[in-house]
Amino acid sequence: MTSTTHERRCGEKDSSTEETIVWVELTREQRIYYRAVYENNVGTLLKGSTSSDVSSLRNVAMELRKVCNHPFLCDGFKEDYASKHGASRRMCGKDGKNVISTQNPLQEASGKMILVDKLLPMLKGMGRRVLIFSKFTMMLDLLEDYLLSKAYTYERIDGNIRGSDRQAAIDRYSATKSNIVVFLLNVDVEMNRNIESLLKHGAYDILKDDSDAAAAEFSAQNIHEILEPRTQERLIGGRGANTFSVATNTERDPEPAEELKPELEKGSKEFWKDLLSDACKASEVPVEKVQTTPAGS
Repeated sequence: MTSTTHERRCGEKDSSTEETIVWVELTREQRIYYRAVYENNVGTLLKGSTSSDVSSLRNVAMELRKVCNHPFLCDGFKEDYASKHGASRRMCGKDGKNVISTQNPLQEASGKMILVDKLLPMLKGMGRRVLIFSKFTMMLDLLEDYLLSKAYTYERIDGNIRGSDRQAAIDRYSATKSNIVVFLLNVDVEMNRNIESLLKHGAYDILKDDSDAAAAEFSAQNIHEILEPRTQERLIGGRGANTFSVATNTERDPEPAEELKPELEKGSKEFWKDLLSDACKASEVPVEKVQTTPAGS
């Protein structure tokens, strides 16, 4: 999910836009689900990127991408989150009666949604309007629910919107006196070609650090405290007088840290057995040797 402020630049043949990248922490729950995706697919990971298994690795990467956007995008995670946090959302009031927490799971379960919730009021107060891009229409659905709960005005374009309706939405958003704050857009994302390296890199960065301190700090910070140490800026080209610049999201191979390079050079089995030893051991136990407890015992 990518968000960027939008400014109309009329009459300019060539304009550049400053893009600010904000590094976002995963929440504690996202880290738990992130690990679960790896552990549940450890058999696929151990096989490596042979020609017959590349599609399976891509499926793992897709599930991890969903977790990084919002865990509710993955089957079963929303229900699991609700079962674990439903009771904790009831707090004891001053009169001793239970009251429901005002925190919204749409926000608190995802680091990106925490950022959006803190960033939008600031941008709206500055008179800015915002484009939010996502590959997942499901993510746009969650964002719609959030925007409605906060009474933000918005438009949306995805593959299900007809041509005439798409143009009408653009016209409403681009109108001179438009009061629409957010535009939700569905975009394609090019999948990283070196999928096995990407999975190893992501696993090493997250699974080697199980500390919840960074996630808790991120959740507690205000928007200025979040932005100051976590932003990276770069210039990108525009499209002249066109109101909507071309937005291309691609996944580039990340440059690994020096200490990670020897790890990435390991074979698939060695790497995953070192990082996910318990899950790998469990995956190697023959089915006939797994003891089961009879019902009612």
